[in-house]
This record gives sequence, C-alpha cells and structure tokens, in this order.
Amino acid sequence: MALCQLPSNWTDFIAVPANKADLACFLSNHLITNAPADKTLVVAGGFQREDEVQTSNPDLDIHQLQANHEEADARPVLHCMHTSAESVVVSPRDTNVLVLLVAHFHKMKCKNMWMKAGTAKHRKYIPVHEIKQKLSFTKLVFEAVLPFHAITGCDSVSYFSGHSKKTAWKVFNTHNHLLKDLGK
Repeated sequence: MALCQLPSNWTDFIAVPANKADLACFLSNHLITNAPADKTLVVAGGFQREDEVQTSNPDLDIHQLQANHEEADARPVLHCMHTSAESVVVSPRDTNVLVLLVAHFHKMKCKNMWMKAGTAKHRKYIPVHEIKQKLSFTKLVFEAVLPFHAITGCDSVSYFSGHSKKTAWKVFNTHNHLLKDLGK
C-alpha cells in the first residue's frame, strides 16, 4: 500500500473544496469499514452524494436517513429520531446540536441519550434525557426552545446586545408562549 504525503500547508489544502470532499469521503468510508463489531455506526454527509448514508449494520434500514440539509447540525437529530436503540451517544462539535437534541428529545424512541463533549483528555458526556426531565416543559414549550436559541444567538444569528442567554432564559420561562409560532 502506497503512503500518501501529507500537505505541507493544511490551511491551503483544506481550502480547496475538492480536497475537503475527498478527505470527508475517505474518513467516512474509514469509519464504516473500521466500526467496532458491537456498535452500529451511521455516517452521513461525507460521501460523493450529499444525501448518501452508510451504516456498519447491513440489516439496518437507513433509507429514511437520507437528507440534504445544508446545516449539518440537523443530521444527528434526524438519525436519533429514527433509531430504535434504547441508549444513544451523539458526538457533535457544536452546542447547537445539544439544543436541537433537547428540543426534539420528546419525538425520539430512546430512553437515554448523551452528547459527547470536551477534549480527548477531558471527555464528558452530557445527559440529554436528564436535561429534558429537569426542564419538564410541555411539548409546546420545548418547541419554543429552538426559536429562543435562534433569537438569543446561535451559529447563524447574532444575539441581542446587552442581553445574555441567562437573562433571556429567565424571561423565556415566564413568557415562552410569545415564541410559539415564530419560524412557522
């Protein structure tokens, strides 16, 4: 097997869309090929077709997991909504995914869900199911969590100057009904 030479300037290499696509495809295929035998791994978004999904379990029906969401944060939620596993660990790199998981947890079949966070040296697992249970909101209030997160600052929206999420959260707890149909 021939070894590939690593690029001398990683920033320039990854700035080329074709290089980034090739790397994503290589990593996605490597993950599926080398999945632990006792785990089911589902990978999406890193293949030649943007809606392609592959799994390490050939018996798993994955046709409903094909999606072409421009924002990758929604894909883990889609996968979690379609799994019948009792326990799920999601490993994103973004707190927006935590908000999405909490907001949509009531639509999922799993009983236990953790979001893997932190670094390799300081790994932590955030219990999504416990957050949902502690909040004990109604379904309508959970649906207002997403608009709340969006208007108080997220990846694609700035926050209101001078108003922290903590301050806004106190108002949300009392007046969340005002966000009921925002975004619909």
